[in-house]
Parts: sequence; structure tokens; C-alpha cells
Amino acid sequence: MKIEHEQQVVAFTAGLPGLTISDLMEKYRTIEAKKKEVKEQLEFAEALLDAIENQMANYLIETQQDGSVTPFGVVKRVKKDTFYVEDKPMFRNWAVENGLEELMSISVTQKAMNAYVDDQYQDYLKAQVEAEKRGEVLPPFEVKLPDGINTKSEFKLSITKK
Repeated sequence: MKIEHEQQVVAFTAGLPGLTISDLMEKYRTIEAKKKEVKEQLEFAEALLDAIENQMANYLIETQQDGSVTPFGVVKRVKKDTFYVEDKPMFRNWAVENGLEELMSISVTQKAMNAYVDDQYQDYLKAQVEAEKRGEVLPPFEVKLPDGINTKSEFKLSITKK
């Protein structure tokens, strides 16, 4: 099935060059509507599967079983542990003291980082107004990122209705 879909995509995309932007948007909207319909069907199917899984879990709990074999397949209760940090400073200190920094995950919260950059820009605009009052011109705005942080940009299409 996957190979068939790949072949269909190749055949479809071969016909795209030379179409007008209007023709491309029309094709886009048609496929977008179909995708929405399929997504709604998938969400419904997932809700039904969730209900069945819950019922099977209840059955296994009520009958005190860890699993069951049926002609249609095997169902088992599987334990999965998830670890989380309750006290970040305490855990950070413990990990460093024990040489286990690899247990820590370091990521940047995009919303907070955007606010940090926006604050810099607002400060720059205020400084620019003050500089203009003195007859001075500031150099162009340049973001000053914290040490160890970098940025990358990517462009995506924004497709909206009129």
C-alpha cells in the first residue's frame, strides 16, 4: 500500500509544474477538505478504540489478570514508569555533584525566549527615541542571545482563506 501511495504522489506532483497559482490553490483546498474529513473519521475511530481499551483494562483488573489470549490477539497490562523532576534546583545540584549531568535535559522555552528577545527590542526602541532627542543615531538592532544559545530560521507557507 505504501509503495502504491508513493507512486501516486510521484504521478500527482509530475503534473504540478506549469499550473497557475490559482490552480494550485484549488488543488490544495480540495485535498485539505478531504484531509479534514479523514481526520474526523480517524478521531472517531480513535475514540472508539480508547473506549474498547478502557473496557479491556477494566476486565483485566476485575478478573485479576495481567493478560489474556484470544483468537484475535493478545492483550496485556504493561507497566511503564515515567520519571519527572519535582524540585529543579535540588535535582540539578544533585546531578552535578554526582557527575550525572547526562540525566538533565536542557531545552529552551520558545515563548520565554521570544519574550526575552522582544524585551531587548523594546529597550532598543526606547534607547533609539532617547538617542534621536540627542541627535544621535543608534546602530541597527542586534539580538544578544545568552551564551550557549543560537537561533535558526525557517520559512513556511501561510495559507489562509481570503
